[in-house]
Amino acid sequence: MEFAVRQCCRSIRIGKILINEDNKIIYSRLTPDIRKRRVLLLYPLLHTGTAYIQAIRELIANKKVQEENIFLLSMFSTFYGIRRVHKEFPMVTVITSEINDDVPYYFTMRYFGTD
Repeated sequence: MEFAVRQCCRSIRIGKILINEDNKIIYSRLTPDIRKRRVLLLYPLLHTGTAYIQAIRELIANKKVQEENIFLLSMFSTFYGIRRVHKEFPMVTVITSEINDDVPYYFTMRYFGTD
């Protein structure tokens, strides 16, 4: 997804947050002025929302980003995941191409080359 965003917006600043299986942040590299910006969180699959919630907590608590300036972008989402994110962060905007409880896990394996 990063490649597509960069093709559309060549001057965009891109940071990274890496969250492990235990939902702990193990790496974070974000632009120093991120609190003044709108933030796009990109990940192809929003299933339970746990990783997104952890990333949002990092942005709000440690980087002082305003909740209404955070936008989640995913290709596939579940109703449960969207509700869970909105329950904790009602001002965050979720943008997705499909909402379905039968999410295509194989897509992320192929997308990241782990199939």
